[in-house]
Parts: sequence; C-alpha cells; structure tokens
Amino acid sequence: MGAGRVIARFAAGLALAAVGLAAPAAPRVEVAGGGRPAVLESLELPDALLAFALSPDGRIAAWAVPTDGDERRSVLHVAGAATDTVTEDVGGRVRALAFDPTGTRLYALVHRAARRGAGATLLFELDPAAPRLRGSGRRVPTSATSLERWASAGSLLIAADDEIRTLRFDGLRSGPLFRVPGANLALANLATSDLLLVGQRDGIVLVRLGDPPLEDGSLPVRDRVAVAAPVVALAAAPDGTSALGRTDAGRSLRIGLGPLRLEESGPVAAIAATRPEPVEPDLALEPLEPLESIPAAEPPAPAPAPEPAGREPLAGDEPAAEPTPPDGPAAGASATAHPPRPAMPATPEPAGGGAGADARPPGLGPSRPPVAPPASDEPAPAAPGRVRGRLAGPEAGAVEAIVFYGPSSVLQEAARVRPGADGAFHVDGLEPGRYRIELEAAGDRVVVSEPAFAVIDLSATASVEVPEFRILRVYGP
Repeated sequence: MGAGRVIARFAAGLALAAVGLAAPAAPRVEVAGGGRPAVLESLELPDALLAFALSPDGRIAAWAVPTDGDERRSVLHVAGAATDTVTEDVGGRVRALAFDPTGTRLYALVHRAARRGAGATLLFELDPAAPRLRGSGRRVPTSATSLERWASAGSLLIAADDEIRTLRFDGLRSGPLFRVPGANLALANLATSDLLLVGQRDGIVLVRLGDPPLEDGSLPVRDRVAVAAPVVALAAAPDGTSALGRTDAGRSLRIGLGPLRLEESGPVAAIAATRPEPVEPDLALEPLEPLESIPAAEPPAPAPAPEPAGREPLAGDEPAAEPTPPDGPAAGASATAHPPRPAMPATPEPAGGGAGADARPPGLGPSRPPVAPPASDEPAPAAPGRVRGRLAGPEAGAVEAIVFYGPSSVLQEAARVRPGADGAFHVDGLEPGRYRIELEAAGDRVVVSEPAFAVIDLSATASVEVPEFRILRVYGP
C-alpha cells in the first residue's frame, strides 16, 4: 500500500474520530421537565435494564438488571450522589421500582415464575440504604407491571391489565380500585392532581381518578393518542404540563398535554421524574376541567332513594321517588338521583354514636380507621342518611370490611364497617355527598365481586339501599 493511501486513511480516521468526539452521546437517563440530578452523572447503566427509579429529591437512583444466565433472578442496585452503590440479589424478575414521597422507602415489583401457571407478582417495601427483600411480599395482580406515586392521596399506584390498583403508603393497605380497560403498562401522575397518563400497547390515555365511572365501571378516557410501539415507562414533569415516555424498543417520547401529542426522540435507557409541584391554572392543562377530585355542583333539592323491588316498606322509610340515572355510576349501583355534591363540613356525631361505622372528618389521617363491630343480624330500620346493603355468595365470609370513600372524593376514607354473619351491613352518621363503596378482605387477599364497587349519592333526608354484592372469588395467600 502506497504512503499516500496510508496517509489518506489515517486522515480519514482522524476526521471520523473528531466527528465522534463532537457529536453528543445519547442520554442514558432523561429526566422529565429538564435538569440533571448529580446522582446521574456517575451512573453507567447497562443496555439490559429491567427497571429504574429516581427519588423525589433526585439524590438516590435505583435500578435493576437481569442476572447473567438466569432468567428467574435479578440484581437490584441503589446509589446516591455521595454514597457507594449497594446491590441485592433478587429471587425473581424486577418489573418496576418507585420511591415513596419522602425518598426513605423503596418499592420493588417482582415477578416470580412458576413451572405451571402464570406465577406470582409481589410488592416489596425496602430501605434504600439496605435494600433487602424480607418476607413474602404483598401479592398484587400477576399482570402488574408499573408503579407510580399518587402524591395527593398518599398512595402507590399499580398498573395491571384492565385496572389500576392503589395501596396507601401507610401500611400498604388497599385503597380504591379503578377500571381502565386494556393492558396497562406504565403510569405517570400529573403533579399533585388526580390526572393520570396510562401507557398501553397501542396508545397513551389520559384519565382522571376522581371522575364518576361509566356504566361498565371503567373510568372515562379524557384524551388518547396512538403509538407505534408499546409504552413501557412514563414520567411527568414536576409542574404536570408535559411528560416523557419510553417504548419497549428503547425510544424516547416527548408528550405534550392539552391535547395529547407525541414527538419521538432518540434512544434512551430509562426515564425518570423528580418531586411534583402544584399545577398552575393557566398552564397547558387549562382546556381540561378543574383538578378537584369530583366536580362541585349546586346541591339540588334532596330526593328520596328508590325502594328496591320485592321488599316491603319498613317503618320510618321515606316515600319512594322515581329515580333518574346518576352521572356515571358503576353498573348496578344504587343511588339517589342527583349530580355530585361538594364536600360538606363535618356534622356532629348522632346521638348514640351510630349503629354501623366509624365516620371520620375529611382528610387522609395517618392511621387506619377502626373497623366497627359486625352489623346486627336483625334488619335495621331505615333512617335518614343511613346506607345499608348485603353480601352474598359462598365466600362472603372472607370480606373483612365494607369501605366508604367520600364524601364527594375518592381520596379519603370516610368509614368502614364489618358485615354481620348474614352478610348484612349498615352505616350511620355519614355526611351528605357522593360515596364509592368497595369490599376488602383480610391481609393481602383480594375480593372479586359483582358489582366490583358501588357509587351512591347520600342525602340528609333519605336512606339508601346498596345493590347486593355477590362475592365471586377471594384469592391471595
């Protein structure tokens, strides 16, 4: 080879090297809303990344990678900006990671395969300084794939097929369950609102967790945008006006709101978000309705509840009225017919303390309300402001409590009551407003019922009869 050709090739190599040095490297981690926490500067993430999370203050990062040669295990890493990386061997595949709002607790969603069947998906609560998986974990739906903080409700959101589960950070006790049809793969809560982006196989949808459900029990979709590949991760900017997405092919998506719109960016290993901030009313979310849990409305004249078919009127019942369908209740839910009412100030406890539930004032308290004693087997007389119902089915005895969320908010638990031996329950002393009623089993067990939940409107002058809950199945450890 001539000297001139050698020199030409050497010069070409220098030119390519210069171009390579000048071109910016593809970001390994993108942070929604901009900014780059110091902890990310020293991270060298592998291509095979199972999950990634950033603490709300941006000081701690956690990520998981598969174990070489063993598809049933993972390795969890936790690093701080000024601390060494700690690792933990995990029996199972880590699907998602999330920090609590304080950054002092780390949650890991782990799937453990089985030789037969779909296996089990478990939620573990860890100390970031020593992330050891202790105990058997809390069982969640097998299809669960994503975790997200719901800051305004003090809860952890879990995405699964056809539903969004909630667990209170306080004790990981069950909160409301929301129906969102489809394979839900990723979640992003917009700032301190109850607006939620949900990533699916063929699109991203926007829902509001405070919206009344449709007739089939699912949340109405406020906006939707199609995607060419499944969205497996989402992260919202601190002000809630934009978000990032990541597809299963490792491509970054920039997401605009009001209306939803997408712009595909380059390759990315992971996306993350830092602490959310309140949404200003004049930002991109303005076309949507206000962010309160349930829209307030002028309270109409009270209407008595319809009398269930096949029951003789009881002493003290108000005359029945012709019902009109409420604004988006769950299928089969019994309700007095009027729009949602604004939350009312706390009312004094009725004389005698009420017969069914422990009602508490608005707001999420730090502790779980006590479960009231079982309801009497004797039929309770109807009384103004009383809610009553019944459980049926061979597994009805596994239901530990009937939980009332409200008034006019799915963010607070108003009361809970144990059913009687015959499955009957009743509650007194609740404030007027809209309530969502759900069933809860002991421990990590999950109740499947028809209907899945009920939505009622409670006035101060009429009693409400909830449709019978038929318990179809109770599963879990």
